[in-house]
Amino acid sequence: MKKDLSAKLISLLFAIFMWFYIIQVQSPEIERTIKSVPVQFTKAQLEGKNLMLINDKEVTINIKVKGQRRYIMGINKSDITVMADVSAIETTGTHRVFPNVVMPYGNIEIVEQNPSAIMVTVDRVVSEKREVRIVTSGNPRNGYTVGDIKTTSEKVTIKGAESIISGIAYVAATVDVSGKNEDISTVEPLYLVGTSDTEIYTPYVTIDRESADIHCAILKKKTLDIDVKFADGINNDKEWYDLDANSVKSVEVAGTAAAIDALDMVETKTVYKNMIKESGELEVELSLPEGVKSLDGNTVTLKLKRVSKEND
Repeated sequence: MKKDLSAKLISLLFAIFMWFYIIQVQSPEIERTIKSVPVQFTKAQLEGKNLMLINDKEVTINIKVKGQRRYIMGINKSDITVMADVSAIETTGTHRVFPNVVMPYGNIEIVEQNPSAIMVTVDRVVSEKREVRIVTSGNPRNGYTVGDIKTTSEKVTIKGAESIISGIAYVAATVDVSGKNEDISTVEPLYLVGTSDTEIYTPYVTIDRESADIHCAILKKKTLDIDVKFADGINNDKEWYDLDANSVKSVEVAGTAAAIDALDMVETKTVYKNMIKESGELEVELSLPEGVKSLDGNTVTLKLKRVSKEND
């Protein structure tokens, strides 16, 4: 074994040399499949016809090539250009196009491309107006609530594939009110919302602006007793109306901190005799100061009872 070691080393080196010579110098022909080569679409002329592709994103094909090894092994999918010409399409619907493959070297043979044809969907381009709705996420600090929300963008224009736009109900932006106890002024991105109130993600529809300026009022809440304001002559020292034990006696109101802190009760508008039903039921509006609103509605239904001095 010791005597043959030198011969074996020489044989090994000779074998490596021959392998290198055959592979790199002689470079025999081989076949190789290059997968997921992206397809580019020549669609400028479609836009001039008010048409657009709606399935052209991430379209790829597999290409089997043949040629000398030193060329074939050095190719990757970024070196290959695949073009699909859709300029001849004139109508909406599904169409078949045949991609054209351009290799980086002229001595490489294309054995097979899969698929050999691509089905594309063409839609009409439309522009429509949609309402902008501002939605909130989270909850304000305890004792506060969300008030009026205003935005500079009440309507926007959306443009894109007709089949997708038909399913868009409105455009929205979200304001996070978590833990807030004062008004919020912010700029938030706009997004598309479908008829089922779910967000739509699509590259085939654009909005004419990216965001909306928003002002969201954060109001202080407080529960206050109702003070019924009776017209003169309804009550006297001997007989008067009072709230029944089963009646609503308070409402929850909201407003600016200064306005809410100044209130210790909520007065109704003037109640006249003919407003009170025989059953004692009374429907009356609340008299709220500016900047204050009732979270239970501006009209309340009360239950009154007649009280006399003899029964008191």
